[in-house]
Amino acid sequence: MFLPIDVEIKGRTFEARSALEALLTDAHRATGRDDDGNVINADHLGTWLGAMGYLALIDQIGKVLRWTDRAEQMGTYFEQILRQHGKTEAEAAALYGLRNAMVHSYGLANTNAKYRDRQHFFTLNVWGGSPLVDLPVTAWDGDPASITEKTTTTVSLQAVGNLGETLVLDLQESFLRDNSCVTLRQDANTVRAGYFFLFGKPL
Repeated sequence: MFLPIDVEIKGRTFEARSALEALLTDAHRATGRDDDGNVINADHLGTWLGAMGYLALIDQIGKVLRWTDRAEQMGTYFEQILRQHGKTEAEAAALYGLRNAMVHSYGLANTNAKYRDRQHFFTLNVWGGSPLVDLPVTAWDGDPASITEKTTTTVSLQAVGNLGETLVLDLQESFLRDNSCVTLRQDANTVRAGYFFLFGKPL
């Protein structure tokens, strides 16, 4: 959560990075934000690739980390980490639906006969910052013929980015306050192998 840092190995300088830091850096660039997550080019806030980056960030964090001092939650790891961060069950389920729609097919529809709360047809608000999720009056039944304004879920892409930023800050602040309240979901060696890398700097 606090990378990158420079390390010396056999007289050569490497940059130690994590997949989390790399994802956050790429999401910043794609959405017109600086290294601290502040918006510097609002024209880029609505990029789908940037939104996918932040959704992948939430996915990764959920698979790797959890709070030990906050109530355990139900759902996927994606939904659990968002609910521990303070999002509602409906918000977390809708964002997981958007994650599936965008990552699997770069689209706006997520059908799920088993979990209806994750089944949505989305409209994206590409510049407005709120609300994060505006749920439909009537849940979409998965039939393309039934898509109307009343069955459409609206998500703010700027708010998705803001959510990714505040999630990382929340974890960092929790860890600095008491490192025992943030723990790994996976074995440390698995996390080290899967989510950390060295980037060689030019000689």
